[in-house]
Amino acid sequence: MKKLAVAMIHGIGSQGPKRPADSSDATYSKALQKKLKSELGAARFGHIAVREIFWSDILQGRQETYLASIKRRTRYDDLRAFVLCNLSDASAYRMNAADARDDTYGRIHRRVRDVIAELESDCTPDAPLVVMAH
Repeated sequence: MKKLAVAMIHGIGSQGPKRPADSSDATYSKALQKKLKSELGAARFGHIAVREIFWSDILQGRQETYLASIKRRTRYDDLRAFVLCNLSDASAYRMNAADARDDTYGRIHRRVRDVIAELESDCTPDAPLVVMAH
């Protein structure tokens, strides 16, 4: 059992092309985890349970469909994609919370809850939880 739980949650933007099957597989936090292991040493790092909360795929399909429908083949397509895939995450996350047909908010929160539960099962009962987010 690990002595410290670390949940890493990405902010806006894509976290990668595909959600990993296991939240302990490093994707967007791979470089940070490598640096932590280097700084702490392998033995100390071995006492830490690290999991990623990967949620961008909940919004990504909808964003890609929208971008395809408005593609104008202008020089602004890249800017349009950047704005949609980065800035819209924050508004899409909360926008339809009251709409019973759109459970984006609930789906993202279930991902957070599920990873926290996985960390609880990885760690001793008194292990602190550190959330690294941006």
